[in-house]
Amino acid sequence: MEARKRGDDDLEKYAKRINVNGLSDTQDAVEIKLYCVCRQAIEDDRVMIACDQCDEWFHTDCLQIPDDAVDRIDLFICPGCETRTQARTSYKPGCESDGCLNPARLPMSQYCSDVCGMRSIQKRAEAILKDSQSKKHLAMPIAMSTPLSGYVVWTRPSLAQDMPANESPSDWLTRIQSGLRSPATVPDPPAGQSLGEWVREHNTPLDNGYERNQWTAALAHIKKQSAHGHLMLDVLAVRGKLLQLAEDRQSVLSPAVSDLATNKGELDTHPRCGFDQRLIWSDEDLWEWAISAIGRKILQEEIPLDGVFIGQADTAGPQVICGDAKRRCKRHTDWSIVRGADIEIARELQTLHVSSLAEREQKLRSWLDTPT
Repeated sequence: MEARKRGDDDLEKYAKRINVNGLSDTQDAVEIKLYCVCRQAIEDDRVMIACDQCDEWFHTDCLQIPDDAVDRIDLFICPGCETRTQARTSYKPGCESDGCLNPARLPMSQYCSDVCGMRSIQKRAEAILKDSQSKKHLAMPIAMSTPLSGYVVWTRPSLAQDMPANESPSDWLTRIQSGLRSPATVPDPPAGQSLGEWVREHNTPLDNGYERNQWTAALAHIKKQSAHGHLMLDVLAVRGKLLQLAEDRQSVLSPAVSDLATNKGELDTHPRCGFDQRLIWSDEDLWEWAISAIGRKILQEEIPLDGVFIGQADTAGPQVICGDAKRRCKRHTDWSIVRGADIEIARELQTLHVSSLAEREQKLRSWLDTPT
C-alpha cells in the first residue's frame, strides 16, 4: 500500500480544467478547483498528498506532516474522513539505519537500500572491533565438531605413544596405571605389542547415555520444527486459495463510478481494484480465520468470498476490499501477480526446509536404532 503524492499526471488533469489566461472558448472564466483545508489552488512548490478515502488533495504543511515523512505513509486518511470511517493514517516500517527516514524494503530487507544496509553493518563491525573482548572473541579459531561415538582415556604418558626405549615395560605400565581412574581396567597386551597399539585396535563404542539423551532431545526438537513447517505449508495453501477466490471475485464487483461524465452524458465507470486485505494478514490471523466456521465454508467454496469495500459505512461484513478504480490504484498495482509470486517462492522455500528436517530426523533415528 502506498499513499499518493501529486505527480505530473495530476498536474496535467488540473491544467485541462483551466485556460492559461483564465478564460475558455465558451465562457468568460472557468472556476478554479480549490483543494485542502486552506482551500487554495495547486501550487508547484508545495508537497500535496491524496486522501485514500475521498480522493481529495491536501498540502502536507497544512496538516503538519513533514515532507520527509510523506514517502513512509502507507495509507492516508484526511481529517474529514476520519469522522466517517474507522480507517486511520498508517506508516510503513522505517529503515533500520540510524538517521534514515526512508521506508524499509520489507519483506526482503529491513533497510531502504543496500547503501544503508552496508553502512549499518560497518558501524556494528567498528563497534565490535573497538571492544577488546569482542575482538578476541572474533579472533577465536573455529573448529568443526562431530558427534561422540565412544570415549577417551587420558593418561600420562599418552597411550598414543609407544613405550620409551629407556624404560622397562613394568615401569611404563605402572606409570600408565597411576594415570587412570580405574587401574584394574588396564588391559594386558600380548607379547610383542605395545599397549598403545593394542588400545587403538580394540577400542569399542560406548553406550553413552548422555550422547543418546542429546540425540533424543534433538529428535524431539526436529519433530516440533517439522510440525510447524507443515502448518506453514497449510497456511500458504490457504493464501493460495484466498488469492484464487479474490481473482475470481474481481469480475463480479460493481464498477467504480467517477464523478465526471462522458461526452455522451453517461456515467464514467471503471473496474475495481478488488485487492483483499486478508492476503496480507499475519499467519496467525489468517489461520484463525481459515479454521473459523465462515472461513471453512469460503475455502471449500460452499459460500462466496465475503467482504465489502473499505470505508463503506453501515454495511455488514468485513471491510477488506479495495474499491478504488483499478487504473488509479497505485497501492495494489498488479497485486494478483505479485502476491502469487510471493506465495510460490515461500512455498518452495518451506518445502525445502521441511525436506531438510525429514532427512535430519531420519539420520537421528538411525543413530538411536543402531545397537551399541
